[in-house]
Amino acid sequence: MKAEVGQDTAMPADRDELRATFETAAERYDRARPEYPEALIDELVQLTGVSSGDRALEIGCASGKATRPLAARGLRVTCIELGAALAARARHNLAAFPDVEVVQSAFETWEPPVGVRFDLVAAATSWHWIDAEVRYRTSAD
Repeated sequence: MKAEVGQDTAMPADRDELRATFETAAERYDRARPEYPEALIDELVQLTGVSSGDRALEIGCASGKATRPLAARGLRVTCIELGAALAARARHNLAAFPDVEVVQSAFETWEPPVGVRFDLVAAATSWHWIDAEVRYRTSAD
C-alpha cells in the first residue's frame, strides 16, 4: 500500500476504509481487546494532573476500554467514536457512568459544544487513524 501525499508516511492510501473496519466486529472487538493496565491510567492521571471533576475528551473510544478507568476516577468524559456499532457498545459498557457521553462522529468533523474546554485529550490506540492535518490542531484548539 502506498501513502497519499499529505498523509503520514505510515498511513496507507486506504486509511479511511481501514479505520472503519473495527466497526464491522464491534462485539468481537470488545471481547478480544484487553483492558488497559491500571498503572498506565494512574501514570496518565499523574502526568497530566487531571483529577475528579475535570473534563476529558477521548478520541476513538471504541467500546470504552480506556474510558471506564478514566470515568472511575471521576473524570467527565466525552468520547468521540467513528463507528455507530462501536459507539452503541461503548454506551452500553459505560452506562454506569452518568458523566460519560459517547458521540458517534469522525473526530475530523466533530465540533465541541460552545464554551466547553477539556483538561485532557486522550486517544488510547486511535491517534494514528486521525487525519494528521487535523489531530494536533483540533486537539490544541
